Amino acid sequence: MVPKAIERVLDVGEPMRARDIHAEVEGLLGMSVPASSVENWLAKQAQDPHPRVVRLGRERYRLV
Repeated sequence: MVPKAIERVLDVGEPMRARDIHAEVEGLLGMSVPASSVENWLAKQAQDPHPRVVRLGRERYRLV
């Protein structure tokens, strides 16, 4: 549920900060989500051999 929401938020195409992604995910889901869940998913995906997101700098991510 959270990973799909993160992808929907990032689907706008613009790089976003992790805290902004987190806020948008909470708004989209209509419930509280631990910031660490969003941050951990982003970090894991950015380090994957076939990443779904790319880290562009400190705390900035976008979909591949």
